[in-house]
Amino acid sequence: MRIFVAGASGAIGKRLVPLLVENGHAVVGSTGSPEKVGSLRASGVEPAVVDLLDPEAVTAAVRSARPEVVAHARRPPSPRTPRRIPAGWATFSPVRQRLRS
Repeated sequence: MRIFVAGASGAIGKRLVPLLVENGHAVVGSTGSPEKVGSLRASGVEPAVVDLLDPEAVTAAVRSARPEVVAHARRPPSPRTPRRIPAGWATFSPVRQRLRS
């Protein structure tokens, strides 16, 4: 099965992705950090660098990946993380909705 994992290089994704790959799934994994592309490739993942807070970028990445399943493994940013947006789950509601459509 082809699976798109949003947040593949993060705390949740790092645990989920190896399980999917070990079970024979083709995984396309998103990361917001170009620096993490090499480690994703090394773990058997097709990397997709995408800002999950950019709806058009998310749509384009998912369409390009052509997955059968989308897994949302990105946690909300920590309040200590300097970002251009306020931290919290409410910020990720549009991301979850975009990944579902």
